[in-house]
Amino acid sequence: MIFADDAGQTPALLVMADTSPQVGRGRGRTKYAQMLELLRGTGQRLGVLTNGQQFRLVYAGLDFESWCEWESDRWFDDGEGTEELCGLRQLLSPESLKPIREGSSGLLDAVEESRKRQADLSSVLRENVRQAVELLLEEVSMAQSDQA
Repeated sequence: MIFADDAGQTPALLVMADTSPQVGRGRGRTKYAQMLELLRGTGQRLGVLTNGQQFRLVYAGLDFESWCEWESDRWFDDGEGTEELCGLRQLLSPESLKPIREGSSGLLDAVEESRKRQADLSSVLRENVRQAVELLLEEVSMAQSDQA
């Protein structure tokens, strides 16, 4: 199933049903692989894979993918689950799937911005860890030379 913009011209989200007991795990890996192949083959980057109980929002790049998942049985157990359902509803709302520029919805832009910021954060953390290790090694080296 394909959800498109109001004019029906721009696909916003691909949805695929899965009959396995767990989405993306065990027998569900096959359907998940098919979903990734479909997303990459069509040039779409966002899709939802669901067995009616689990809902997996998938972002597929050319050589990577990321996803987040919701389980419907949690939505009605307590008050916290309804917040989760409201969040999913907001993520997949017509407003967030509306194209804001050619081939890109607000949701897709948010996902891609998040991935970019995650990569930036990884670079900063990598550099900070390198500097911390260098400082630690200098301190150990100085402590050893003081003992000699």
